[in-house]
Amino acid sequence: MIFSTLVRSISRLRFRLMGSLEWRHLRSLSSDKLHRKSERSAVAAFHRAAKRVEAYRKFLDANNVKADTVTDADSFSSIVPTTNKESVFAANDLPELCVDGKTSDVSAIFTSSGFSSSFSFGLDTEKSAKSGSRQIDLMLEMYLHTSSIPTLLVNALPMGIHIPATLPAVFDSSTRADSVIAVIKKAAPIYKQVILAAEQPFLKKRIDEGLYDGIYWPSYNVSVITGAEIMPENLRTYIGSILGHDPLRPESGRFILNMGVSEVGTSIGHETDDCRRLRQAARDDEELSKALLGPSSPYLPSVIQYFPQGYYIETPQDEDGQTRMVITTTSPSRPLPLIRYETGDIAKVLTCNEMGEILRSCGREDLLPTVQLPFILQWGRGKYLSLDIGAIYPEQVKEAIYAEHAVARSTTANFFMRVDSDSLQVDIQLRRGAAKSAQLEADFQRLISEWTSAEKVSVNLIPFEEFSDSLELTYQRKFRYL
Repeated sequence: MIFSTLVRSISRLRFRLMGSLEWRHLRSLSSDKLHRKSERSAVAAFHRAAKRVEAYRKFLDANNVKADTVTDADSFSSIVPTTNKESVFAANDLPELCVDGKTSDVSAIFTSSGFSSSFSFGLDTEKSAKSGSRQIDLMLEMYLHTSSIPTLLVNALPMGIHIPATLPAVFDSSTRADSVIAVIKKAAPIYKQVILAAEQPFLKKRIDEGLYDGIYWPSYNVSVITGAEIMPENLRTYIGSILGHDPLRPESGRFILNMGVSEVGTSIGHETDDCRRLRQAARDDEELSKALLGPSSPYLPSVIQYFPQGYYIETPQDEDGQTRMVITTTSPSRPLPLIRYETGDIAKVLTCNEMGEILRSCGREDLLPTVQLPFILQWGRGKYLSLDIGAIYPEQVKEAIYAEHAVARSTTANFFMRVDSDSLQVDIQLRRGAAKSAQLEADFQRLISEWTSAEKVSVNLIPFEEFSDSLELTYQRKFRYL
């Protein structure tokens, strides 16, 4: 007992020191050196897979690619074909996808959400799992000081998604809303802060229902980690106002956006303080928005910084002129490597130097990054409806739903949008117990019109039990907005 307590104390002290050193290290990095090293790692990962992964050798043969012709980043990007979920996972058994066909040391298997009706898979060994755990712990220490502040991490992500953190106490509730509140209440005397990890619709459900149950959220010092969907900036404001977050006082709670792809990594990158300031500035500064996001970005993308030591990320242009995210995993310890793997997301990668040039051109030196990590601007899958005024995206409707807090509390944030002639039709699911009214319908109609610029908007508020998409939400699957 005494020995195990001592080990935990030493571990926490080590992470405290590592967190301090990591911040110092990150601020001393060179953007150009990081980029060149990441390029070399990608080429090495390609040759490792070409030599030691049976399925990848067959894939290269089928595409008439000779591995020895790939010698640098340029030939890697121009010669090596991209892969995707179908070419990798649908076409092969897991042993064929693993280095040397070895699966005996696999300690964990996890899957994607299956939202597209097909699954992809990620594998961990004890070694790779420890590396992922260290990265999560280090991130939590750097932002939330979890080595010195007693912390409860409530993992309310859908069933099967594990958060490999060791510094906080971890409670795996999945999407059981009642157990989330029960454990937070009971553990309050023990822990000084709570981290709630959840996808956005469930996060809203749990925070809202806490209000109806008489919970005074600021007393629990709750920070949030979320991802999976492109986050409406209005959601940050909505949730933050309930939890008592003050942007000028990070100790009051943080809202951290994480980017993960199940088969690639739990945390490829996350929203740093630099990213948050950039995203919010792009919302308010038209010149910056055009320079950073392009002249006609319909909504704010996620803005993420990532560690190029583990991932080489490209954003080549597809046949439709969109730049799509392509990831190569570069860690030699990964049992199932992915080479030039298409995630399907519209995205743009910027080195820290490129970001600096954009900011200086707009006179926004106040936003220059303090950490020299590369950036990803991610718009998600980019699905939309076509109206005579142009494309209408679900992300615009999400911003509308959270724009006014009193209106937002009436709904689950589950909606379905379609086009009827020249009108945008939006069905919105009311939360359980919320009353339908002409005023509420008019409020949603006004907000959606403002955020989408659609002149004709028809809103249909549907009682919770009658919403056709799901009579009883389990939050185990993503909402279908289109």
